[in-house]
Amino acid sequence: MFVTGGLSWPGEFAARLRPQPLADWLAAMLPPGASRVLDVGAGPNTRFGTFVPVRRVEFVAVDPLADIYAAIIATAGATVPLPTRFSFGEDVSARFAADSFDLVLCSNALDHSIEPMRCLIEMLILARPGAPIILMHGVDETEREAYSGFHQWNFQADENGHFIIWNRERRLNATMLLASFASVVSTTENNYINTIMTRQAPMPLDHGDYHRRMRAGVLRAALEIC
Repeated sequence: MFVTGGLSWPGEFAARLRPQPLADWLAAMLPPGASRVLDVGAGPNTRFGTFVPVRRVEFVAVDPLADIYAAIIATAGATVPLPTRFSFGEDVSARFAADSFDLVLCSNALDHSIEPMRCLIEMLILARPGAPIILMHGVDETEREAYSGFHQWNFQADENGHFIIWNRERRLNATMLLASFASVVSTTENNYINTIMTRQAPMPLDHGDYHRRMRAGVLRAALEIC
């Protein structure tokens, strides 16, 4: 993309290399005063924007391939408005303080994760109580892509609005699994699933022990994928 100038979308590519405002509907979710926004699985250049007019808002973007993207961008002689930082979605709360973000976003990225439920828990740890976590993904995209490339997981909304995560080995109802401390509601439109999570109770975790066990599990899963 950086080397080719956006291929068939040069206008969109050029626009994304300039600072863009956060969409109004997302900015409306932020509390008054200073706030923070996190994009999980942002890729080389967050698609959500990097500022809110007349507001003091800090934007943070993370992705496990951040260092690779940075090298590609540098080789192309390009710059992006918000450099992406390195982090797996599965361990992002080891890099930022709990309860420190007012809006968490994840688009077309959770299906590439090693353990999507751990990513959801990590986002819930980082979001302030009541802060929205917005997930936007294609319905069952991994099935359509035949599990190619990074595609690992499918997403559906069932008849009750529950967020269903599945692949050929497992099927998880995230709404039910997280129900003791979070609301998770999904809707489907035009073959796209939109999910809103909000934490409603303290996370029942010893963070130190949780991260030790989580890292062990992620490393094991990474070895299996390799």
